[in-house]
Amino acid sequence: MRFRIVVAVLALTSFFQAFSHADVRADISPGVGESRDSVMPLTFFQLNIWEGLGNIDNGQDVLNDQLLSLMPDVASFCEFPSKGDEAVKEASAEYILGQATDYIFEKTGVRYYKTSMTGSGTRGILTRFPIVEGASPVASSKGTDPQPWFYRTVIDFHGQEIAIYSSHSVHYYYACYLPRGYGDGAEPYGWRKLKDGPITDSETIVERDVLGDRIQMAVDLVGDVRKQAEKGRICIFAGDLNQPSHLDWTEETKTHWGHNGAVVPWSVSSFLLSHGFHDAYRVVYPDPLKNPGFTWPVYNKDARKSTAWAPEADERDRIDFVYYYGDARITVSKARLVGPDMTIEYGNPARDPLSQGELLLPANDIWCSDHRGLLVTFSICAAQ
Repeated sequence: MRFRIVVAVLALTSFFQAFSHADVRADISPGVGESRDSVMPLTFFQLNIWEGLGNIDNGQDVLNDQLLSLMPDVASFCEFPSKGDEAVKEASAEYILGQATDYIFEKTGVRYYKTSMTGSGTRGILTRFPIVEGASPVASSKGTDPQPWFYRTVIDFHGQEIAIYSSHSVHYYYACYLPRGYGDGAEPYGWRKLKDGPITDSETIVERDVLGDRIQMAVDLVGDVRKQAEKGRICIFAGDLNQPSHLDWTEETKTHWGHNGAVVPWSVSSFLLSHGFHDAYRVVYPDPLKNPGFTWPVYNKDARKSTAWAPEADERDRIDFVYYYGDARITVSKARLVGPDMTIEYGNPARDPLSQGELLLPANDIWCSDHRGLLVTFSICAAQ
């Protein structure tokens, strides 16, 4: 069975021959005159803001205070409504990020810079560091249109250029629901409970997963990151990928959290890790049993609607990520979840395994999302 699954994944990605499994990392050593002693911390915050902060009262104020409490060097956000819709102006990236930057400047005197871009949905970035290249679309190897699920911004971090990619992938073909007994959001299943029970065959799960075209997103990312690395840039990719990681769906976890025996080589994480990326959270917490790192769905006591989509299943999963491209100038030193201390299991609030210091609770005990955020501290060799 394992052989059949691997063959299926390879067959579905066979046309990406240019991206062989050779080591394609930009392992750039410190240049002449540089020292590993000249290391600077960079804090990176990733958060899905749940339909433009539209599901809690005073969502803008809640986000402002959360950012004020964290003061990250870079923050990546997703799930804004599309730009240009006057009916959702106050939920747009331009408005929300503008309000946040003004609030923080008023309180601290620190000026954040912002970028955003609409594709299939809108994403946005805040940074305390100067922007070298603003919101830039990334070419796709499939057709002539830009890649719709992420964009790139380049910042100057103490003389070191860093390419930041902000992402939010399609939520259909959410195939991790199949072994939990629910549809993946696409035909013929929809989001309904499966009448014939859970689908646990890993090959079938993979086949449904790749229909969501997330693998194309990963391929386009690797292609662009290679170009940025050739320019000497460090690369960080973050977002809600609406897909778990193969590092979390293993032999050790197959009887936990609604996996129902399924061991799944999820496409994006498998592809990225085989092409030079590192999963920041899993670098810090390598044991998925001890630290599952659930980011969705959280129990949000302040929400106007339920955060659960599969109320008769344990749907908890880690679907929000911060990845970094292998480079001798960047390492990860700390990773923490940010948000409520309870998630949703079988439609009810539940506590999940957390190590001491792994979770930062919401500022003022109010949270603005149905996801947890992720706060990663990188150590970066500063340019000399």
